[in-house]
Amino acid sequence: MTQLVELRDAYPRFEAAGIKLYAISYDQPDELAAFANSHDINYPLLSDKGSKLIRQLGILNTNVTPASPVNQ
Repeated sequence: MTQLVELRDAYPRFEAAGIKLYAISYDQPDELAAFANSHDINYPLLSDKGSKLIRQLGILNTNVTPASPVNQ
């Protein structure tokens, strides 16, 4: 989830440009909320259980599997 922290750091530039920022993840809402709280994420993190929307958008990261180590 290190990309979420990178987006947090860049968020002021998005905001200044009038761009709304959202992140979508297959992680559960409680996991996203805990991560957002512990890393001061100030934009919405959306949970897509089963990655249905992620697949429809064609943005599924196939390099990460359930057995892959998590970057937190």
